[in-house]
Amino acid sequence: MINFLFGSSFYLKFKAPESESIIDCLDKHLLNTSNSQLEWGKRCDVNTIILRWQDFIDLYKPSLDIVSKKLNTEFNFTMYDPWINIYKLGQFQEIHDHSDNDMSCVFFKSNCDEFYFYDRNSISLSRSMKKLLNYGDSYTIKAKSGDIMFFPSHMLHGVCPSKIPDRTTMSVNFDIK
Repeated sequence: MINFLFGSSFYLKFKAPESESIIDCLDKHLLNTSNSQLEWGKRCDVNTIILRWQDFIDLYKPSLDIVSKKLNTEFNFTMYDPWINIYKLGQFQEIHDHSDNDMSCVFFKSNCDEFYFYDRNSISLSRSMKKLLNYGDSYTIKAKSGDIMFFPSHMLHGVCPSKIPDRTTMSVNFDIK
């Protein structure tokens, strides 16, 4: 039996219970808000809109309840201001993490097969060990409109250049109490 240690890298993806309401709320913000320039956005090519957590907390609560059940534990959380990511053809998000927080979340307004995770420990394995383990250093997520995904904020992730003219997601970070 092989025993894998340190299972701190995972993700949970499912259809958000309030997906239609979240999409409606996003659409309203897309019409009424101009793009924001974020400090961390200097190494990527994406348009962003900063939102207020108060406008979304009730819409996210049912999804967080699902996360709690899947992790077999109850927890309280602090939700921070979410932001919309609007990717035009060829735009992307560089590999990064949100290690100042506990959990990160992406809501997919558009279908997406360009979001990926990257193993920050990939340099620790030799080529021969990678071959032996059939090891890959990245994992691409296939998401549909209305899907929501939660993952520990320390995980490296990014978005490949968009292959479609308009791809929209909403991201938010949480701290567990």
